[in-house]
Amino acid sequence: MESLLVSHEELFRTADIITLHIPMTSETRNMIGEKEFAMMKDGVLIINTARGGVIKEEALLKALESGKVGGAAVDVWSEEPPKSELLKKLIAHERVVSVPHLGASTREAQINVSVDVAREIIRYLDEQPLENAVNIPKFDMSLMDQMRPFLKLVNTMGEFVIQLIDSNINKVTFSYDGNIAEYCTTPITVCGLAALLNQKVEQDVNMVNAKMVADTMGIEVEEAKSAQSGSFSSMITITIEGPNEKRTISGTQFEGIPRIVKLRDFNMDFTPEEYMLLLSYQDRPGMIGKIGMILGHHEINIAAMHLGRREKKGEAMVILSLDSKVPSSVLEEIKQATQATFVKSLHLATAKAD
Repeated sequence: MESLLVSHEELFRTADIITLHIPMTSETRNMIGEKEFAMMKDGVLIINTARGGVIKEEALLKALESGKVGGAAVDVWSEEPPKSELLKKLIAHERVVSVPHLGASTREAQINVSVDVAREIIRYLDEQPLENAVNIPKFDMSLMDQMRPFLKLVNTMGEFVIQLIDSNINKVTFSYDGNIAEYCTTPITVCGLAALLNQKVEQDVNMVNAKMVADTMGIEVEEAKSAQSGSFSSMITITIEGPNEKRTISGTQFEGIPRIVKLRDFNMDFTPEEYMLLLSYQDRPGMIGKIGMILGHHEINIAAMHLGRREKKGEAMVILSLDSKVPSSVLEEIKQATQATFVKSLHLATAKAD
């Protein structure tokens, strides 16, 4: 049977059975009254299992008594439990089927609710997005396998980039390029926002309160999408802005593993590790050797090194994966030896090996 959208007037004039599936709002209160019943066919059947007060009950009683309404089935009333004489007459009417407002209290419904609650608890304990939460962005659970790596990616990216800015944040932009832009990315944005803010405030920030915390701090949050992704099928970019500061990081995922592919305007390619060291300096011979000598002298082992630069002897950016944290005194020593314009020791708890 074909389904058609029609106006209220046409529905009232032509329908043999009218069922209501609407919320109670200022617009729907007493939506069906004497005027609407007068439009209907003689003998029309009315079913209201939506909300009490949507139908003007006095008008319904008159329509039943006149025969305009051939029968009504109701489990919701403007007053619950019903006490007024009007409602008692309606409930007792011979052409009214009235049942308690307890549709969710059947044995089957209670079993289904229990199963759903148990599944949500398991998802929460496994740190997966919740399917039926009312105060966080809803995930399409059929896409969870595809989306889970991007949640991990944006969480790590957020934790990384927030450590590169020292001032307060004014604006955060999440950009989605390629295949990922075809999906609803709001849950990913909220997850990344929570990762950012958890490094800035003392309270626990999560997917429930991240947007509220950002609003309270006066942080503007934006999303941008593009079908174009360059060299990657999907890429996420986070840009944070503060007074006279701007930091940008781009990442993708490869076989479920986060990869950082761009820092500021430097092309990079590395897997985030728990301890990292980031430097910017004027590229010239001997810089890598100096960094290695200082770290070695302080018994800090280098696990991997990644270099980005745009031209020979121009500005260079190096990111080192380390086995341990770099003390502030060693950072200062490296800065002096390399004349670095930017030095930052990073700790990424989300990248910690299990």
